[in-house]
Amino acid sequence: VQISNQIIEIAKLDLGRKLNESLLITLSDHLYQSISQFLDGVNLANAFLFDIKQFYEVEYEVGLKALALIEKKLKVKLPEAEAANIALHLVNAGNDDSTLEEIYTMTKIIQSITNIIRHYFSIEFDVKSAYYYRFIVHLKYFARRVLEHKQYHEDDLDLLEIVKTKYKNSYGCVCKIEEFMKKKYDYKLTDEEM
Repeated sequence: VQISNQIIEIAKLDLGRKLNESLLITLSDHLYQSISQFLDGVNLANAFLFDIKQFYEVEYEVGLKALALIEKKLKVKLPEAEAANIALHLVNAGNDDSTLEEIYTMTKIIQSITNIIRHYFSIEFDVKSAYYYRFIVHLKYFARRVLEHKQYHEDDLDLLEIVKTKYKNSYGCVCKIEEFMKKKYDYKLTDEEM
């Protein structure tokens, strides 16, 4: 509990935002379980480690600081994957209306869309660029709308027609994303979202 409290204080400073008060309980419980499992020889993995590093960079950095604090105080060196798990707790605590399961689902949606784009255009993203950061922010809002079943509507229908004509390759990629979202999440993109 004391270590969790110290981690929360670090997070408040680094993130610069208020965190849900229940974080002390959920993080303490999580750390207790993780440390116990680690000491019992259980492999602490996180399939989204790479994506969490990219999508929640500041929270992940706090997770790394938390691992250093745990090692210093408890002499337990947890694997890097645990920093990602801590990061998700921090993301969840900053989104009062999201559950950890919803944060995972949002991360899966973002991961899937970026993978479709990466493969469609045979590119790698510059994850340090401001453009990439802005894109990920847009995807986070999109993923939240998908989970809440709220679609984005705006009265600029001409924009899609311009994109279809002027940016045919980009539109083709968006059609792949639309197909994926409908199949995987039963979510039909609006023209504005496309």
